[in-house]
Amino acid sequence: MSGFITKLAHAWQRNDSLLCIGLDPEIERFPHHILAQASPIFHFNKDVIDATADLVCAYKPQFAHYAAYEAEDQLERTIEYIHRTYPHIPVILDAKRGDVGNTAERYAIEAFERYGADAVTVNPYLGGDALEPFLRHQDKGIVILCRTSNPGAGELQDLVTDGRKLYQVVAQLAARRWNTRGPRRRRRPRHCCKAQPTRWRRQRCRARFRRWRPPRGSNWRAWRPCRSMRAAPIGASDCGCRWRRRGRR
Repeated sequence: MSGFITKLAHAWQRNDSLLCIGLDPEIERFPHHILAQASPIFHFNKDVIDATADLVCAYKPQFAHYAAYEAEDQLERTIEYIHRTYPHIPVILDAKRGDVGNTAERYAIEAFERYGADAVTVNPYLGGDALEPFLRHQDKGIVILCRTSNPGAGELQDLVTDGRKLYQVVAQLAARRWNTRGPRRRRRPRHCCKAQPTRWRRQRCRARFRRWRPPRGSNWRAWRPCRSMRAAPIGASDCGCRWRRRGRR
């Protein structure tokens, strides 16, 4: 198990949180007192980090939001500040890197050695050999792009191949063939992807539905599945698939 996975698991338990905060600065929206400082992006990030360090399991700075302002040095300072002040919280560099050969190796060095990130997001659509330079850093993590939430994602990611959608094939490759150094999981994770929330939450609901039964001694015909089980999407505070008496909402 990689150092990143261990660190992330400890952060989950310590802060009792699955929240990852994106550090995606847009200078045009900064308050005036932040803009007046010498390194406005770093100071803005610092304020966000200090205010949320007990609420998160990870931080995720987006690389383009720093490169566009020629502020890579402030990205380095941000990551260094997290490691120094809150060493138990991992940093995921959101770069979505993907290339072949020596270029992929340079991207891995950039993420893990220059910026010191604990993990990096990668684009797997060039194949497994494009991921290998990242996987060589065994104490680090890579977050593989499978299904994104942008409106046009389905144009490619929902294409059907061998009876499955392309993003499902990528997810299986990531979990099995490419997962040569991390923990293997065959079961679907219990949390839901924001890109497909309704469908996956309903599948989770149905799984609980099959395990639950009306109370002992009850008339089974007097109970029915709750509304969220039948059609409506459910949220984090769902009913847990408990049945309800007929005639009640």
